[in-house]
Order: sequence, then C-alpha cells, then structure tokens
Amino acid sequence: MPDRTCSIPGCERKHYGRSWCNAHYGRWRKYGDPLGVSPNARPLGLTEAQAFAWYMPGNPPPADNCWDWTGTVVSTGYGRFTVNRGVPVDAHVASHRLYNPHDSTTTDKPLVLHWCDRRICVQPAHLHAGTASDNMREAVERGRIAFGDRVGGVKLTDAKVIWVRAQTGMTHQEMAARLDVSSGTIGFIRRGETWKHLL
Repeated sequence: MPDRTCSIPGCERKHYGRSWCNAHYGRWRKYGDPLGVSPNARPLGLTEAQAFAWYMPGNPPPADNCWDWTGTVVSTGYGRFTVNRGVPVDAHVASHRLYNPHDSTTTDKPLVLHWCDRRICVQPAHLHAGTASDNMREAVERGRIAFGDRVGGVKLTDAKVIWVRAQTGMTHQEMAARLDVSSGTIGFIRRGETWKHLL
C-alpha cells in the first residue's frame, strides 16, 4: 500500500490518522479543527511593525518610564520575537527602528544601546544607536562592569597600584616580591597596560 499524505491542501507530510498528518491531527484533537490554533497565538504573516504592536499595543509611556517587553525574553535578558517564518528580531532593536528613524543604526553605529541599562526595556526614548566601544564605555561609567579592586580574587588594590606607579627607586622584582605578584604584573601596571582606570 503506497504511503498516503495529509489531506490538508498544501501539506506534504505523511498521513497519521483521520487522513491528516501528525501535526494536523494534533490540532484537531486540541482545538477541534485540523487548522485550529490557540486563541492566544499571534497571527501569522505579520510585518515587524505589526508583530511588535501585537506584543506592545498602544504608544510608549512618557520618556521617564521604562516600557517593558511583554513577549518572550531570551537567556541574555533581551526581548525577542520572530517574523517571516522564524527570523529572530530583538525587541529593543525593532522599537528603535520603528520609533527612532532619526537615529538609525549604520555601519558606524551598528548596535542599539539602552540609556536605562535595562535589557527588557523597549522604550524608544531609552534607546540610541552606538558602537561596541560606546556600550563598553557606558557600562564602565555606570558601574555595570567590575574592574580594579572590585573584581573578586585580585591580589592588588587601587592603592597598591598607585604605589607601584609612584615608585622610582625599586626594581620590578623588588615591588613584585613585596606585593606577592609577578614582575610581569608590575611591568604591565607601570606601562599602563592594566589598571587603566587609574591612569
């Protein structure tokens, strides 16, 4: 007996039961219709703007308030949705494209950054185009990245590094022995290659 296919027009999957494939049979069992979908499911075929609006209806709140994404949030903390049969779109990027055309991303400024430092926020007034360097600079300025003696497990402190840089009569080996670090560590500090926030 030849393999039969699903009787739903356009479906080429193998027959499973009641003349339907496994997927259409499952929808019939769940919704009473082989073409049924969850009443809460987002409609198919929406543009990026329509899909964004489906999750975030209405207009953004005033600029001093965050506008938190209501859809899926991925492990990095950013909101995300899909368009065009599964193409992922970061929600904050879509919001910036839709509401901030005066500050569009370019090859010089390819990223969308948050003024509020909240990844889930899609408030257009809290978003701006920038570079990876801008992102890192803002993270350091706002204390989002630990450095210096705020990093766990470091042997040196800001005060000890300032002392190393101020020395004129000691060798690298003598300073290293006093601080229980390698002479290479002292060299990096003296040349300004590490602990740059104290330069």
